Amino acid sequence: MRAGNISILHRNFYGKLLDFFANRNSGSLIISGEMGYGSLPLTIKALQWKYCKEIQKSNSREGCQRCHSCRAISSLNHLDVLMIVPAASSLLKKDRYEKIKEFLIKNPYAEIDDVWDEIYETASEPQITVEEAELISEFACKPPALSTSKTIILWHADHMNTTAANKLLKIIEEPPVPVFFVFLPSNMKKILPTIISRSVVLKMFPVPPPIIKDFIIDYEKIDIKDAELVSLISDGNINTAISLIKSDFIKKMESIREFFILAYRQQNGEAISKLEDIINSRREAKEFLKNILIVLRLSWMAQIHQLPHLSLLNDKLQKFIKGLGETLQLHGIHYLSWKVFKFYLPLLSSNINIKILLSNFIIDLNRVFKKTEHEFAEESDNL
Repeated sequence: MRAGNISILHRNFYGKLLDFFANRNSGSLIISGEMGYGSLPLTIKALQWKYCKEIQKSNSREGCQRCHSCRAISSLNHLDVLMIVPAASSLLKKDRYEKIKEFLIKNPYAEIDDVWDEIYETASEPQITVEEAELISEFACKPPALSTSKTIILWHADHMNTTAANKLLKIIEEPPVPVFFVFLPSNMKKILPTIISRSVVLKMFPVPPPIIKDFIIDYEKIDIKDAELVSLISDGNINTAISLIKSDFIKKMESIREFFILAYRQQNGEAISKLEDIINSRREAKEFLKNILIVLRLSWMAQIHQLPHLSLLNDKLQKFIKGLGETLQLHGIHYLSWKVFKFYLPLLSSNINIKILLSNFIIDLNRVFKKTEHEFAEESDNL
């Protein structure tokens, strides 16, 4: 699993994770926080340590990385470790499951949206259903094959429906054999309170920018200046940082700049055409809206004079960020950020038509631009 030195990024948290596995024979654990903070690769590292056959010889906090157990866990193929992913874990969906496992081995910080368009056939949001719950029950009732306990990892556990969650409660409370449940949700509010009350909860926090900078320089082998900019705008999320690098965020900002100018001028037909040129999937639509949030945050920081990182952008983009902030003002930036985060991004997790959603977003932009008191100088020259 290509994860970088994740235990160094979260040294104190990793120690608590090892304590959880070391001090009991079974139990339920919830690691809350965005997947991009590193909950999956950190869990894999901890399980390598737990199941390592050479741990006493290697004296490592991450397992020896060489024995059969360490290698099997790294490839998500250990006989005593079950990985559950939304709508893909049963034998009926084995091909899809294997594709997702292969993807996560290469991209351990990924979110479910990163694999949605490529692997999931359904337009609706994938769920952990009763089918997966029955698979868990079957696994949890059989004795361990290679060790003294078993582990079940539920990736994106917040996608588990209520029926499946209720089915797991009895097993969590009274497991037939020693078994650990590790829930990895991005949204704790979607986890059943009765599961939370039966679990140890460890909260992951965003990774500080300097650590992300060093991490992605080593992980992606990129220029120091680009790494510094990305580390400052990725909200402590390693997956976001990696995605920004791979998607050439600076180039995407140029497209966003052109899109905002068209929306400001109310050239909505041209704005839609612009979006059709750069968005071909639900994942790309979500990436676009997340990039909009980043641009809005940069504009907000420009308004309150926190500008050091803007010097990492070229002159045209610096002018765009400052001009957008002056035009929208703080109330406009706050409103648009709230609307994108609370309304448009969640809607992309449904089967709503992407073109209709983005058309409505353009209309929202039109309204916000009309409400602002200051206009772009010289017909949006500031942009």
